[in-house]
Amino acid sequence: MKKVLMGVILGVCVSTAFSVFAAPVKQFILTKVNYPVIVDGKEYKDEKNPVLNYQGSTYVPLAKISDLTGVTYKWNDSLKRLEIGDNNSQSVAIKPEQMNDTQVKVMRELAERESIKSFTTLTPETKVKTENPNGYKKLYDADDTNLVLSRMDGKTQPPKLSEGWITEKLISKTSDYDVEYGDKNKESIVFYKYAGLNKNIVLTLKLPTDFANSKEGSSEVDGIRLKKHNGYIYFNIDDLEKKGFLK
Repeated sequence: MKKVLMGVILGVCVSTAFSVFAAPVKQFILTKVNYPVIVDGKEYKDEKNPVLNYQGSTYVPLAKISDLTGVTYKWNDSLKRLEIGDNNSQSVAIKPEQMNDTQVKVMRELAERESIKSFTTLTPETKVKTENPNGYKKLYDADDTNLVLSRMDGKTQPPKLSEGWITEKLISKTSDYDVEYGDKNKESIVFYKYAGLNKNIVLTLKLPTDFANSKEGSSEVDGIRLKKHNGYIYFNIDDLEKKGFLK
């Protein structure tokens, strides 16, 4: 029988109960993840502080986030708030009554700090792309920030990885290629690689005008099917594989 855990979600799971939560709080049902979590090449395991899942999103106890990433945090009893960060960096302060409103901000702050540590330091002579050695096949639907936000807001969800669609950010994260708009009017998309400091464009997709100007819709350009959700473009994974952009 799947073990069910109850807890208060604070972007990352805050496993310590604070006395300030005397008033009724909203509770969520979380379950232990059934997939490995790898940190610096080693699988994270801690029965006392397990990694949890809530509606497709992964949550790590705040105490372990601190151990794993070096991010500091403390409970400010005088102000009755949780403070993430130190005096040398911008702190994220979480007040109980603001928990729902700031959840995404906390997640983004922690993700940004971890990303900065993970990126290869660039020198003036070269630009190095940091790629995910596991490729897109190791991604989950919850790795798409747009999907997570739509779930939290109760809005219509975008196309999913599990349905065969991927964003330009996740393409850049898990492949040899970077993807971005090719012009300020967002009427084209370019796939490119870096050779030293030189940006070598390998593919330019000219978007149909109606598709480029809309927030929702679908199209196909140069054999690549596209979908648009709330202004964000999703690419068909099968089509990108056939053209060698994903593997």
